[in-house]
Amino acid sequence: MRVLVTGGTGFVGSHIVDRLVADGHDVVVAKRVSSNLRWLSPDKIELIDAPMEHLEPLSEILPEMDAVVHASGIVRARDRSDFYRVNLAGTARLAELCARHGSKLRRFVFISSQAAGRSGVERDGVCESTPERPISAYGRSKLEAERILSEFSEVLPITVLRPPTVYGPRDRDVFIFFKLIEAGFKVFLGNPDRQFSAIYVEDLARAVEVSLEKGGADFAKFFVTDGQTHTWREFAGVIARTLKRKTITLRLPKVAFWPVAIAAELAAIFSKAPPMLTLEKANEISRDWVCDGSLFAREAGFRPEYNLERGIEKTAHWYRENGWI
Repeated sequence: MRVLVTGGTGFVGSHIVDRLVADGHDVVVAKRVSSNLRWLSPDKIELIDAPMEHLEPLSEILPEMDAVVHASGIVRARDRSDFYRVNLAGTARLAELCARHGSKLRRFVFISSQAAGRSGVERDGVCESTPERPISAYGRSKLEAERILSEFSEVLPITVLRPPTVYGPRDRDVFIFFKLIEAGFKVFLGNPDRQFSAIYVEDLARAVEVSLEKGGADFAKFFVTDGQTHTWREFAGVIARTLKRKTITLRLPKVAFWPVAIAAELAAIFSKAPPMLTLEKANEISRDWVCDGSLFAREAGFRPEYNLERGIEKTAHWYRENGWI
């Protein structure tokens, strides 16, 4: 299968590229001119300069593509409008080009996010039929992108994957837990027993490949998880055992993050970089985020290969090998 991947230079996208290449697919990665290719093997893939703001070069190669994996997007922005410019408008433009030029396309897979759905604990049973209630501009931009794609389902067979927390080698977000625990600290924002769903990045990459191969309905939407419900206390405990570190536990009240978030947002006004923490993000990470991935398991036959212990062990090994911890 000949597959176009957007966002292939990023954390999730590069693992998707690795999986597809390893299984014998021909992969073309759309990138920026300035993209860092450190996670890719250029000799095993094709590259095309086509950032989300300028996708027109894709019209030349889409006629020969069998599938598209849209993993590009932003999770941080200096201005909320940037989420809609990239995550929504960029997705809409890509869908338009695929509908116009992708006559051979058998599947379009969109990497969305649980943030497009809603927060919840295990008893809520948050699933694909649960009414969406995103609480951030990021989540709303992803949900609107999903809705735009549904309008193309008559001409493009589309699968939307909504992963929850994704962790694994190359990640820099969940990595902060590993870094703090390596230094001897378990740090929790609010209740350490907040619940969440997760998936190891290689399992997510395999879920993408399953979606490409299984096909299915003209428009399908799935949560994809490791099948377990976790707590941040458990997550930190597994990391500490894996790293063989004794730790001191620090529990910060939610309100402690508000002034930090406000300061980060104000600093971003005078900086070109998006803030690492915002009021919306602080609100998001202080909630429970559990979702039910059983529908994808039933319809696509997907079974995760990594539980939390195995995923964290492999992630920690990579961080150490690469000098991150």
